[in-house]
Amino acid sequence: MRVACAALSILLMLSACGDPKPEGQVIASVNGEEITRQEFNAIIARANLDPGADKAALQNAVLDQMIGQRLVVQAARSDKLDKSQQFILQSRAADDAILTKLFAQKVAGAATTPYDSDVTRYMAANPTRFSQRTLFGLDQLRVPVAKVKPEWLKDANSVDDLARTLTAQHVDFQRGAAGLDSASLSTENFRQVDQIGIGKPFSVAQGDLLLVSAVLEKKLAPIDPGIARDLATRMLQEDTNRATLNNRIAALRKTAKPGFLISDLLRRKSFP
Repeated sequence: MRVACAALSILLMLSACGDPKPEGQVIASVNGEEITRQEFNAIIARANLDPGADKAALQNAVLDQMIGQRLVVQAARSDKLDKSQQFILQSRAADDAILTKLFAQKVAGAATTPYDSDVTRYMAANPTRFSQRTLFGLDQLRVPVAKVKPEWLKDANSVDDLARTLTAQHVDFQRGAAGLDSASLSTENFRQVDQIGIGKPFSVAQGDLLLVSAVLEKKLAPIDPGIARDLATRMLQEDTNRATLNNRIAALRKTAKPGFLISDLLRRKSFP
């Protein structure tokens, strides 16, 4: 094995004085395979280094970890693990996720910044996210969806009622206080929660869990006007980016070559 590392102190000195060498400058070689300063800096940037941390020690540790990982990867390739079906499937999934993220970022980068008039209309159309923002205090019960029968929910007039039923049926659950911010809700969802009233249970599925909640209190907590406008601009930009991305996906679907759609496959008894 041949492992040659450039001194980190030299690396730091070159970075500090604006060294003109390219970003791909080699800082280490592991059995002839290079580790570049660009790779190294990318990992350091993701480390969210604490201002009080020992920077030199962290950089030494990162470089050492990169060398160790490169050795493991080389050993895995030597054992031909990169030819396995498992590697191929996971690599494709990882590539797809990265490309999807990059495509979404590209679409977002091409979107125009909202006009002031658009922001004003957005704030007026969504008052419960800004001037009429409301905070709800909840009594919440968490239980696996599969363990709850629909009739139990129908017969429960309070979270206490459901808790008693679950206890009688020997179903484990968790219960505690929770909060709900109307700024995170659409206007329609806010109305639905607000109209239920104090103490009346409502349920929402969240993955494998069922969240059964009752509003115990609510209070108006408008966002400061100085902050609200910047927040509205970001939210509108995100909505615009999402709509633009969905439009691009719809256009791609229309121009895609004919073939099986998942909806077609699901209607079949078996896949072709």
